[in-house]
Amino acid sequence: MLGQSGPPHRVDLEIVGYDEAGKAMAPLMRGFEITDPAVLADGYATVGLNKPDGMVEAAFTLTWSYGPEVLARVELPRRPVPAAGEVLELGAEGCAPVGDTTGTQGTS
Repeated sequence: MLGQSGPPHRVDLEIVGYDEAGKAMAPLMRGFEITDPAVLADGYATVGLNKPDGMVEAAFTLTWSYGPEVLARVELPRRPVPAAGEVLELGAEGCAPVGDTTGTQGTS
């Protein structure tokens, strides 16, 4: 994704959590301006989550903005949400421009 048109300027994250019964919880949304592209030099962006009580799974949508009209989005299906202090790695394989119908979902 970093090669789209230079480094991204912003990433927006949406998390839809699910409880043990499979019921969707209120979406969590947060945007991050990327003012220093060097923070992505190692290929990782780290975000902490204060997991709401009852959340056991979540689906994730990440939208990367490269400029006023260049976007890329990856949608990652429901997966178990780890306990506090553990890590869930979300990969961006299959990231495609918004509106592209040929992209695939990430796998890591």
